[in-house]
Amino acid sequence: MNTSNENLNTPQGARPLGFGYADSVSGRVEMCTWDRLNSAVDSPRVAAVCADLRQLKATRDSGGMTHADYEVRKSRLKKQLPVIMPHAAFPSGHRKNSEAVPSGLAMYDADHIGSPHDYWQHKVLAACDGQPARLGIVLAHITPSYEGLRLIFRIPHGMTPAAAQQWMATRLGDDTYDASVKDYARCSFVVPRGYFFFFPGEETVWGPDAAGHDAGAEDALKVNEPLPPVEPPPLPAAGAEWAAEAAALSFSGIPYSQIIDVWWKYNGGVPIEGERNTKLYQLAMHLRHICDNREQLLLSVLPRLGLSESELKAVVRSACSAPPCSMPRRLKRVVAEAKREYAATTCAAADDQRAPAACSRRSWARWWRRLPTLPPGLKEATETVEPRLRMGAVLAQLVMIYTLLTRIRFDHFDGSETRLSGLVFIIGPAASGKAFIRELDAMWMEPVRAADAKGRHMEAEYRREKELRKNERKQMERPHPVIRVVPIQISNAMLITRLMDAVEENADGMSRTGLHLYSCETELATAIRSQRGGTWIEKNDIYCKAFHNEPWGVDYASDQVINGEVEVNYNLVISGTEDAFNTFVPQGTVLSGLPTRLMYFPMVAEPFRMMECRKEMNEEKRGLVRSVAWRLDRLGGHVDATTLTKSMYKWCEAQADRAKNELDYELDDLRKRTALIGTRAGVAYAIMEHLDDFERTGVLTVSSSAIKFARVVADFCLDMQYMKFSVMMRERKEAVGEKWRTAERKVYTADVYDKLPESFTRDDVQRLRPDKTVDANRKLVAYWMERGYVKKGRKKGVYVKMM
Repeated sequence: MNTSNENLNTPQGARPLGFGYADSVSGRVEMCTWDRLNSAVDSPRVAAVCADLRQLKATRDSGGMTHADYEVRKSRLKKQLPVIMPHAAFPSGHRKNSEAVPSGLAMYDADHIGSPHDYWQHKVLAACDGQPARLGIVLAHITPSYEGLRLIFRIPHGMTPAAAQQWMATRLGDDTYDASVKDYARCSFVVPRGYFFFFPGEETVWGPDAAGHDAGAEDALKVNEPLPPVEPPPLPAAGAEWAAEAAALSFSGIPYSQIIDVWWKYNGGVPIEGERNTKLYQLAMHLRHICDNREQLLLSVLPRLGLSESELKAVVRSACSAPPCSMPRRLKRVVAEAKREYAATTCAAADDQRAPAACSRRSWARWWRRLPTLPPGLKEATETVEPRLRMGAVLAQLVMIYTLLTRIRFDHFDGSETRLSGLVFIIGPAASGKAFIRELDAMWMEPVRAADAKGRHMEAEYRREKELRKNERKQMERPHPVIRVVPIQISNAMLITRLMDAVEENADGMSRTGLHLYSCETELATAIRSQRGGTWIEKNDIYCKAFHNEPWGVDYASDQVINGEVEVNYNLVISGTEDAFNTFVPQGTVLSGLPTRLMYFPMVAEPFRMMECRKEMNEEKRGLVRSVAWRLDRLGGHVDATTLTKSMYKWCEAQADRAKNELDYELDDLRKRTALIGTRAGVAYAIMEHLDDFERTGVLTVSSSAIKFARVVADFCLDMQYMKFSVMMRERKEAVGEKWRTAERKVYTADVYDKLPESFTRDDVQRLRPDKTVDANRKLVAYWMERGYVKKGRKKGVYVKMM
């Protein structure tokens, strides 16, 4: 590093030229004026890059990338930001120490300090009694990586930049700091206005004697003058005053600033220009729930992001006047995450077991208490399971009951004829009791397995006879038995075969009904290992089709596949670990539609706890469950569920209103199919509640208990889906949008292209790139013409921009 001019000082009384600015780290250095600095701070490009940096940090913190990858991508992003050189001006346009003219300012970089807000509050403001001007500070902001704080301050009389940095470190009580920034050519990346704690005004930055002068080479900062203990000028709303007030306020012991930081992380980062009003309104709509709907408190904690107080008051007033509703699911997760982060940063005893925030014994008990009394059979079977697992047991049994009621049909509120289909995943740590689904499966699926035994025997006889007759010219015709219980390890071709065979004649003798296949697996990893590449993609499609019983098939030019379409009637009950489930539904496929179709039950992580000793179910109750199963397996027909579907329509409408009020697009995505999940549960409950009457008349009686059951199941499934997938869905949408943006056609040297007028000549290009040769600029224009970015104008030597 060249520090040969470190002792260079502007002569006493002389006016320096200010400090440098460049559009990028490699760009030509210009004089930084007040207008230019403000334009850069408010630039959409700066806001977008810094939002990407914060998202990148969140991905690293969540384990989504290695530290090495993070550093590479962070460096690449930061290079897209404009820079200032606070230490000096560079009249030649080249950022070299040998050509630096000192500005009288120094830069202090405190990196990896935990919370920048806490550092500003407890170190900087504490060191200057809340008056940054006492330390000569003219600008203070969070660094682009959101892991540090940068101070730009006046150099005390007679000091070099290096000595001034040591002086600042002493006053702040820092043992370590980034001493490398003493270089005159060192630059500082520009950040959005919302990152600034202190951005007082033109006079403070350029000196009090600059007022009234044109911003430019003559507007500069006074150097080497004593720092008088004067009151700082009024701060904008996004500065230190708001940060200090917000940091002092808390919800349930968590600073609102911490909650807001996490909220930004889960909601696309700090908003850029053009979306500030919308994002702030959305944030205010959430924060009002933890501010008791008090406008004054909400106004105190809400970040300003460059909005005036009148604009912010209008946002707060509009949010607090919105119709009351329960706390948004997204906010619950944000508060839980903020609490965990705050506990970690303050060295509190935090018990982070990597379990979803909503998963606790208390929450499961709450959900269990909401359920109505379960009908006979379902009640006795559920009681065999530990209380902490009973909500999961209800969901698993519903899918088994759906398989027994495969011949039942009803009309959903959208007018489509619907069947009872379901996919449920019981997810928890290893050796935590997930295999309880096997015991339930043994009771409920007895009639289906008994029917399958005949088909399995028929296939075994066929294989035996085929082996005996393998030398005969005429081979036996393969049988087509109905086998409905299939292992999770099944090829797609075999699955299609089973679906085609699992049909029965209807009473009219003119049509056939496809019966549901069913798989129960206690190790989700088994399903993942058995599928690779294209077969896994197809299996994912099959699972999605199964929810709506849609047709699926292939038409390949191969004798090894079954060509044609088949209605996918397939129910799944699977348990596994969180790691296996994350592989099953990775972030890359979270928008495929599968998360909106499944029932997800996350078990509570309870380390160091012994599993409960369970009593054997008495034979009388076991016999009751089996008898109900055999009765259900004989039922069929189209039932009128209008009462239930109308109720679930209102439930879905209420969720839509809630999503709209909260501007929650993920909630809106998830609530649509969850209404059908609840309706199906209500139909099964209504049949079992009045089983005797239904067997006799075939008329579905929908009681208030059936409606309540349907709503509780829908509420639970929506909560679990939202808890598990909402952030993944939001991040994936942003990633897809970013991929689309980066795939757009970009112009080489776009910064030069954008500065050119609509019609230009090569001389115009030369003026913008004086450091390049005439031949290089000629080749650049030729490159633009080849790519279709420009075309020749009517006059010779004139070119016209096409983009």
